[in-house]
Amino acid sequence: MSALVSIIIPCYNQGQFLAEAIQSAIEQDYEQKEIIVVNDGSTDNTKEVAESFIHSITYIEQENKGVSSARNVAIEIANGEYVAFLDSDDVLLPGSITKKIAHLESHPDISLVCSDSIFFNESGSLGLRSQLLNRPKNIDNFRWETVDYNATLSSVTLRRFCLEKAGLFEESIQNAEDWLMWVRMSRYFNMAFIDEPLIKYNCIAGILREA
Repeated sequence: MSALVSIIIPCYNQGQFLAEAIQSAIEQDYEQKEIIVVNDGSTDNTKEVAESFIHSITYIEQENKGVSSARNVAIEIANGEYVAFLDSDDVLLPGSITKKIAHLESHPDISLVCSDSIFFNESGSLGLRSQLLNRPKNIDNFRWETVDYNATLSSVTLRRFCLEKAGLFEESIQNAEDWLMWVRMSRYFNMAFIDEPLIKYNCIAGILREA
């Protein structure tokens, strides 16, 4: 039997995008998965959207504490040997989880894998992240702090023990909290880059989320 992967989706006032994100996780062909959605004190229709998938997800509500707190809450209850991150306004492309788990299982020396991403907005595709930013030159083994490349968070899948060793997301940091996490993690673990777009990143929503 395949190892369980926990797909973690935090959401704060992104109800208009959440259904597509959840659906993209549900439709992944990797069968052994759990989907954990954390409503971080949203005041929009996030609750209603999430509850429409209640038979397919684990749903948690908390008062607004920030995206790092929401991710950490999900990590604490996650049962998976692997953890995958998905922001509520992004989309996992077909086969995304299967390809990342397969890479990890065939490379026992690698503990975290990320992939390229398709950037898009309301006008359509804007191109690949690797075309907009420098891509890692050594895709099979790199240290995050040595490359000018910050992978889209939703493209990251890692072994659960990475979080047990490096710790959880820093909740006092509101911007670039993911980059800081990967830099910290790279002190202990080898990372890999899949040179293929496996997620769609919503540029407009991402800018609003990070503002």
